[in-house]
Amino acid sequence: MKKMNVFLRLVRLFGGLGLFTFGICLTVQANVGLGPWDAFHQGISKNAGITFGQASIMVSVILVIINILLGEKIGWGTLADMACVGLFVDLILFNHILPPARTMIWGILMVCAGVLLMGFAVYLYVSSALGCGPRDGLMVGLAKKTNRSAGLVRSCMELIVLAVGYLLGGSVGIGTVIYALGIGFSIQLAFKICKSEIREIEHRFISEDIKWLKATIQKKYREN
Repeated sequence: MKKMNVFLRLVRLFGGLGLFTFGICLTVQANVGLGPWDAFHQGISKNAGITFGQASIMVSVILVIINILLGEKIGWGTLADMACVGLFVDLILFNHILPPARTMIWGILMVCAGVLLMGFAVYLYVSSALGCGPRDGLMVGLAKKTNRSAGLVRSCMELIVLAVGYLLGGSVGIGTVIYALGIGFSIQLAFKICKSEIREIEHRFISEDIKWLKATIQKKYREN
């Protein structure tokens, strides 16, 4: 994959996060069931008396800490994901930018549109090459620690958070099934249309920027 300048990376990162957030809000307002993580966030928000977005941020912070403990590298995109998605979700929901679905058919169409948007959002976000999201980082870290495939680990993660989310009162229904069956296809379609290969993307991590900054400061110090 060709290297991009910082501005283009940031445009892709925040464009992807914004699009992903809009996709989440579509599935929330569809009222026919959420994806596993969003059902989990909704369940937490109901029981903890906090907003959906605040629950998402809280979970992301915990996951980032776990990822660091597992030895996974963190990128600026990881931190942006952690902070911005929850804020954007609350901004859209609180301002009633998206009306709720009034019929089952309309709700299903909203979920399908949301899943499709999230697929292209993942492409934009990942192609910025600024680090994995908190949930993707956890999948990679656990796969390494357990010596299991990433697919198996991700499936187990999704089932666990879905079960907990359901027990906490999160919305589970036909929309959940559509999400589970469609999100992988949507992401694959986005990468195919944009003629990009996810395995060729080389991420830049915060640790690399810290090393670069230290080297720059030391060089300046020696010159003076």
